[in-house]
Amino acid sequence: MGRDSHKKKQRYRSRSRSPKRSYKYEERRRKERRFSNSRSRSRSPQNDDKALRYKEEQRKMKTLLKSVETPEEKRARRLAKKEAKERKRKAEMGWDEEDLGYTNSNNPFGDHNLRETFTWHKKNEVVGLKNAEEQQRFQKQKQDEMKVELQKVKQRRLEREREKAARDEEMVKIIDV
Repeated sequence: MGRDSHKKKQRYRSRSRSPKRSYKYEERRRKERRFSNSRSRSRSPQNDDKALRYKEEQRKMKTLLKSVETPEEKRARRLAKKEAKERKRKAEMGWDEEDLGYTNSNNPFGDHNLRETFTWHKKNEVVGLKNAEEQQRFQKQKQDEMKVELQKVKQRRLEREREKAARDEEMVKIIDV
């Protein structure tokens, strides 16, 4: 009887020493902390009232402008919104114009989905990347490697151009002499 109670205590101790928390548990805790922090901020009712009135005015102005715009203006507004969203997405991914120099609409390959991330689902299944988070982490790592490789290629190209310019200068000096 004494030995059984001892085993129970050991089992209990080992669990309490290294608790394994699930991802959902951690996520819930983060949300609770975020929510509690946002509630603890003191805001005066007057500021809330002003903010609500301002938002309502902005909403009314937007609907008024939308109601009187022409179809061309509507199309232009929507395209601008779409491009802004695309720029934001690219900035989040870490790619900018100088990295590739191509856009979805302007590239020599005629590919309108050039800047979109290609996901090879079958390969991910084989590798074992089932979780979306794992896939994003893996893609981010690959993107960083590709950026480094692109920078190396650019440096090598610039170095070759400098060497070629130096050789041309030497040839001009030899010819002049």
